Amino acid sequence: MDTTQIESIGSVSPERISFDKKNPRGEGEEQIKQDKSFKELKKSVRKYGVLVPLVTQRTKSKHKPFKLIDGERRLRAALIENKELVPIHTIGDDESEARILAYNIHMLRKQWSKINELTSIKEIRDELMAKNPDMDDMELFAKLREITTHTGQELRDLLRLLKYSKETIKKLQDGVLAMSHLIQIDASFLSPFRREFPRLYERYGDGNLRKNLVQKAEDGLLGNTRYLMDYVLKYFKDSEDGRYIFSENKNKLRNIIRKFLDDPKQPASFITEKMQKTKKERKKKAKKTKKSKRKKTTVSTEAGAFEYKSLKITKKQLSRIRDIRPKLERIASSFSDEESEYIKEGIYCLEKHCFKAATLMIWSAGISRILRYIGHNISDFNKCSKVMFDKPKSVYRYLSKNFQRNATDIDDIRENCNDIQKICYIFYKKFIDVTQFKKLKNNYDTRNDCAHPTSICLTPNEIIVIFENVYNLLFDNSNLR
Repeated sequence: MDTTQIESIGSVSPERISFDKKNPRGEGEEQIKQDKSFKELKKSVRKYGVLVPLVTQRTKSKHKPFKLIDGERRLRAALIENKELVPIHTIGDDESEARILAYNIHMLRKQWSKINELTSIKEIRDELMAKNPDMDDMELFAKLREITTHTGQELRDLLRLLKYSKETIKKLQDGVLAMSHLIQIDASFLSPFRREFPRLYERYGDGNLRKNLVQKAEDGLLGNTRYLMDYVLKYFKDSEDGRYIFSENKNKLRNIIRKFLDDPKQPASFITEKMQKTKKERKKKAKKTKKSKRKKTTVSTEAGAFEYKSLKITKKQLSRIRDIRPKLERIASSFSDEESEYIKEGIYCLEKHCFKAATLMIWSAGISRILRYIGHNISDFNKCSKVMFDKPKSVYRYLSKNFQRNATDIDDIRENCNDIQKICYIFYKKFIDVTQFKKLKNNYDTRNDCAHPTSICLTPNEIIVIFENVYNLLFDNSNLR
């Protein structure tokens, strides 16, 4: 927005300014008043007044001719402290311009949450559409890109998130759900599902479908955050040119999806396993038909039960894989015997491109490092686990329900405490931050996929990231040495 549209008009009575009910920060009055920083702000306003001008918009009201755009805490502090005047800047009465200005002001602040940014973008979008009802989707998208300065992909992802309920976005903010999970639910499942089976999609309803899939994501039934994109999406476009589904597969895919959606405990791997079976049957049938046409008999060979198919790995990926061994060898003296054995086997599997086995080994080595730390003070582990269970924070609210809280020794913890509790423990101790916690949580989910009968197929980049995360966040963590 052009800054020449903002007018500085000096000071007015705070009583002449109304609060914006659509404030993108979404804080309630009581929430603000209970905040410690607000109490400090009141002291400052009491002594010095409001120093930073409020940003407002003109209204047609005689009693409150200004509506607040930015500065809710300062305005509330001024009202509580009975200040006669507050400095303000103002713009005209165009609602969409006000929303754009509010968005840009808040985007400069690091503490602005993703849920508040989404709320603000939704308000801007709705105001633009109300102001320009003839604007098509491409024009609207271009305008939003100009306003938000996001890349096209970033904005597309944010607009996908807007399709979910506020409750779901709150879980995203709390770390219960991963943003990429929600994006892929929409992009790699719901969108192609709606395109290929519109009547079935309508029968379930968009809201119910999202609620169903979000719950599956929470329950760990959708695999890692790329599973839908890498393994499910292809069955919506399994023709050679990727534009349509083979007609003989379409009915089977429809029935498989119905079973997947109707059973809350059915994982996404159910779709891939059933469709793989369908493809094998089709190939077998085609092969049989081809043989019958040739009218030739073949003699079966005593081939091995399994055929190894080498993976395609780029030179860059191969170089990164080779870099892992010297990196770990540099800190080999810090490894316990148990860690060392896991790491040796993990590196061997990695270099042989046995990625599932490598994942299990390096993860076990990392957990062994956490267990070594816990073993020094088991009573502290029990104490912290009890606090997490009694007063769960958002990031592990849904994880702490089954935390072990009365461990007697380290073997008791090995046998009866799951790995996610150990990760939560080092997060609670502030050895890792919330972003690092989420990285390890994703690696833990992948580890579980590798340890159980699933159709997961790791890429070289995915396994490299897991090794690097375990190295950087656990082995090279000064608190765990």
